[in-house]
Amino acid sequence: MNVDFVDVADVKILIADDSQVYRHLIKQALSGHGYQLIVAANGSDCWRLFEEHKPEIVITDWNMPGFEGPELCRRIRKSSRKSYSYVILLTSQSDKKHVVEGLGAGADDYLTKPFDEGEMLARIAVGHRIIALQRQIELKNACLEELALTDQLTGLPNRRAIEQWTVREISAAERHNYTLWGAMAALVLFKAVHDGF
Repeated sequence: MNVDFVDVADVKILIADDSQVYRHLIKQALSGHGYQLIVAANGSDCWRLFEEHKPEIVITDWNMPGFEGPELCRRIRKSSRKSYSYVILLTSQSDKKHVVEGLGAGADDYLTKPFDEGEMLARIAVGHRIIALQRQIELKNACLEELALTDQLTGLPNRRAIEQWTVREISAAERHNYTLWGAMAALVLFKAVHDGF
């Protein structure tokens, strides 16, 4: 299984820190490695940029104006986005209580300030691998869903797909008060085609 499914050039990293110094240090640590960097100076901007750019990795400070890192983690985990984002919480607090709180809020990893550049790059690499594996799972799930809803012989929607579509259409017709018609057809001698192929 190839974990390099997501090319580094396709990985967007959203950096959120209210300290201009730390924003610069993080950008400096990550520049030259091919990542697309997006920067926010507070929690509100970070959330807006997250919704707009859908980054694969988020590095967020704990203490920020707007709302703090743990709240951002909770929002990311509750978002309707289908693809997973790997979140690293960055803070100067290293006691276990804060680590547990940050991970409980939805962070995947935790890094303390001042951070070591090599350690940050290693943690980003872990996040990259997790995202690559997640994308493979999403792709395989989409393929499985297509197989489950498609007739192998004809490539047309199968009975399960038609049943799902019918339930949706009947529900929509009831909600919007419109008429729904259905038609059923039988193909003469199709059994011979089915048996032959």
